[in-house]
Amino acid sequence: MNAIIRKVVLNSQEKAYLFIREGIFGAEFKPGERLRAQELAIRLRLSRTPVREALGRLEQEGLVRRHGGWGYVVRTVSLREAEDVYKVRKILELEAALEAMPKFTEAGLIQLDKLLERAHDHVARGRLKEFRELTKQFHQAIAITSGNSCLRSILIAIENQVKLLGTMIFDRHSDRANEVVKENQAILHALRDRDEAAVKAAVNNHIERSWESFVRFVASEQTNIGI
Repeated sequence: MNAIIRKVVLNSQEKAYLFIREGIFGAEFKPGERLRAQELAIRLRLSRTPVREALGRLEQEGLVRRHGGWGYVVRTVSLREAEDVYKVRKILELEAALEAMPKFTEAGLIQLDKLLERAHDHVARGRLKEFRELTKQFHQAIAITSGNSCLRSILIAIENQVKLLGTMIFDRHSDRANEVVKENQAILHALRDRDEAAVKAAVNNHIERSWESFVRFVASEQTNIGI
């Protein structure tokens, strides 16, 4: 009986966890927004215990933080924190692309091309959630092809921060999505040509443009609230 109860609790926690996590990455829950266990429990038709446990799990992943004595808020990312993430991401994604370049088969390159075609289609239809998932798969495929398991593990470790930054930008500036598709197409073309200099230029341009977009996002948010 205890095992059955535990399984139900774990399933409820997973349900709450996935719902809140998806809400954060889908921009339903905005940075700085309050997340009250009681309200979420009512919405999900669960008790507060699995919701609190889910929020604790998300806190460990760096997606929410405790606020006062009443609950949690969706984590905001400071300009300094974002800069650190982009610096690390630039180093890792460049190394992944360079190591993957000589290892890509034609089938692997075709797979990347199809991912970008689907991403472009989702952007045209305004499906930014699906677009972000395909963009993630594009960069994951490059990291996997590199064969560097250590590098891939570090990229996975910062994945939540990268997704959170992307959500913040695309929620306010959906036109950035079209730019990202073009930048990733440039990376693909450089990989196909086995051109090391072009790969470096394309990856660096993509990360730098992403950083510039975040800086513009922060500036626009400060303007909107009168800072």
